[in-house]
Amino acid sequence: MTELVEAGPKHWTFRRLLICARTAGNRLAVNGGLVMAGHLSFVGLLSLFPFIIFLTALAGFLGQTELGTYFVAFLFEQMPPEVAGVLQVPLLEVLQETRGGLLTIGILLSVWTASSGLEAARVSLDRAYVAGRSRPFWRTRIESIALVIVASFCVIVAMLALLFGPVAWAEVEHYVPLPDALRVGWVVLRYLLCSVLIWLAVSTLYFVLPAVRLKPRWVFPGTFIVVLLWLIAATAFSFYVRNFGAFTVTYGSLAGVILTLSFFYVLSTIFIFGAEFNAAFARAEGGLPPPRRRK
Repeated sequence: MTELVEAGPKHWTFRRLLICARTAGNRLAVNGGLVMAGHLSFVGLLSLFPFIIFLTALAGFLGQTELGTYFVAFLFEQMPPEVAGVLQVPLLEVLQETRGGLLTIGILLSVWTASSGLEAARVSLDRAYVAGRSRPFWRTRIESIALVIVASFCVIVAMLALLFGPVAWAEVEHYVPLPDALRVGWVVLRYLLCSVLIWLAVSTLYFVLPAVRLKPRWVFPGTFIVVLLWLIAATAFSFYVRNFGAFTVTYGSLAGVILTLSFFYVLSTIFIFGAEFNAAFARAEGGLPPPRRRK
């Protein structure tokens, strides 16, 4: 396995980045990353519905009930149509049947289950940095629950911004005619904003979850690669399913479930690869990052 401890932060070249990518691919294979991707994809899918439930309850508590449906629609836009078609009906049923106040046992259980997805991601990231658990279970679980709550507030704010854009556009256009070029520019800006939001979310997970202290320059390269590969993977996965996939022949009525899990597995593999790339990037600048200290 290629070690890069001899390189310094001032000697980065394209060749060095390729070596980091090769090192990340090797460690993904030998470090159990492909196995952890299966675990992460299952727990991630398991956590998706509870997160939607909590997000909808929180939005309703804040007087923005329709934002839950808008977030689901936004989520479907980022997925291949085949996967979105599988998740659309059950997710909409969840949104329609969710009732009750914010502080109920069901909502609290939803937050706990949603935080399990972050705990699975934490284990995967710790493996990438060969870091043992330096903090007790209850502390990391509280941290994951807090991240779920903060993420829900951030999603609500982001959805309000995306929802306010077309409304503001219509109001301005009602008084002043706007050229079509600006409309195209708004669509491009909207998708660019979506990519930036995903980039910030992944960067936060990479920075907060591992049991090591990381510098920003050890986080951003892998995050950029993850977002880029996710966009490519969504397109490639949809193309494969339409032209070569035979899930129905192999799995029958379970084809939709297998298809969705396969897509989540691809996303999880890319997520772990990005962590391995960041770890290789950090080692290239002088070794493993130091562990977080217990307080």
